Amino acid sequence: RTNNDLKMDVSGLSAGIYFVELNKSGRLKIIKFVKN
Repeated sequence: RTNNDLKMDVSGLSAGIYFVELNKSGRLKIIKFVKN
């Protein structure tokens, strides 16, 4: 797997703020991203 795992297809999402949980090496990361 590559770093492209973090890339998501957000074209189907409406605008807003999203929180993505990423379980990496047993620790939980929460990524916040905004789609305009």
